[in-house]
Amino acid sequence: MRGSPSSKGGRRSAPPSAEEFPFVTTRAGHVIDRLFEGAGSSAIADFNPMQRFWQDGHTVRLYTGSDYDQGLQHHGRNLLGLMPTPDL
Repeated sequence: MRGSPSSKGGRRSAPPSAEEFPFVTTRAGHVIDRLFEGAGSSAIADFNPMQRFWQDGHTVRLYTGSDYDQGLQHHGRNLLGLMPTPDL
């Protein structure tokens, strides 16, 4: 359950729903970009973990379920009671 307290007294968060996933991955990608830019030029070096974080973050955004516009179309059609179109 979203926001329900955990046994340690903190808040437990549920994974994003199918409707939220594109938004979350897009926002996370922007955050990763900002961190990468702030890390300076050494962030691109193979020895720097930031390089791998940036690479992994952008790879996830390429996943078809992360397409923000496509996700909004699916969600809108679902709210209207329509089936997704094959081209989506």
